[in-house]
Amino acid sequence: MNETNTPPQDDRLLQEKKKKRQRAMKIISVIGLVLVVIAGIWGIWSGFFTDREAIDAVLKKAGPWAPILFLLVHLIQIVVPVVPGGACLTAGVIFFGPVWGFIYNMIGICAGSTIAFLLARKLGKPFIENFAEPEQIAKYEEKFRQGEKKYTLFFAVAILIPFMPDDLLCMIAGASPMKFRHFVLILLFCKIPSILVYSLGGAVIRK
Repeated sequence: MNETNTPPQDDRLLQEKKKKRQRAMKIISVIGLVLVVIAGIWGIWSGFFTDREAIDAVLKKAGPWAPILFLLVHLIQIVVPVVPGGACLTAGVIFFGPVWGFIYNMIGICAGSTIAFLLARKLGKPFIENFAEPEQIAKYEEKFRQGEKKYTLFFAVAILIPFMPDDLLCMIAGASPMKFRHFVLILLFCKIPSILVYSLGGAVIRK
């Protein structure tokens, strides 16, 4: 007998632990999604997403929790897309200043985009269809069928350019064969210029 082989009983225990972890992660994901939806509904009802004065008032009341609340807004945009991304980026700079506004915007956008990518990778096209018309999805899906190099280049350029439907593109990328590490690298490097543009705009308004 080869002593390096894993005994069947130990193998079963490992499999059971793995299944338990997977179930736990699914439960946590569902709870997180529900909380985000609830927060989105509250934001619409309270005017937090539509009234600049309401945003300022809530963030001021939040005190040291204001950055976390602001980051949550970025995440909510993925599930309840009621806040224009550009408006949120500008608001971050106006409220927190150009430096911290840029940092919080970068963290929020990258985290939200990564969640969109991973949700689409897990749930597939039916998830994406909740956020866009079939014609729009098909338009960008065609870009992702032109070979790995071409769709990676297209995605990088699209993320680099402001005013592109980033959330949708991240979802479609998640449902494509794009490697996760390539997605993260593109997101980190190509998001900086567009967020800097919004940060400069916000800094001018702040003055």
